[in-house]
Amino acid sequence: SVSLREVRSEDALGRSAPTRFQVDLREAVEELVARLRAGEAPAALARRFHATMAEAVLLGVERLAAEVGTRAVALSGGVFQNQLLLGITVDRLEAAGFQPLLPLRLPANDGGVSYGQLAAASWTLRRGDDGL
Repeated sequence: SVSLREVRSEDALGRSAPTRFQVDLREAVEELVARLRAGEAPAALARRFHATMAEAVLLGVERLAAEVGTRAVALSGGVFQNQLLLGITVDRLEAAGFQPLLPLRLPANDGGVSYGQLAAASWTLRRGDDGL
């Protein structure tokens, strides 16, 4: 099982910073190890691991979506090149009423990040903001 744990912190001036959260996978990892020791097939454990990671994404999305008031969720980053993880995550998000947004023309990994950085820099320069 997966859970979220609140993490409170302070900024450089000692003021309370916004509450953040960490995904706690300790129980899930312990369960996987126990199942492995009990002889469960590695393929079944791999699928369970991917389902656990998709559940972690869902928990984080639920938490953040409640804070910002959105149902749209962009899934990007190299981890979502894993088609099994992507499929399970999309299924779980849709079942929970979210709208997963997937990159179609750009790669989900660093290539897409680089493109986004260039687009942001271009927008900033067109605005006349020299704060790069």
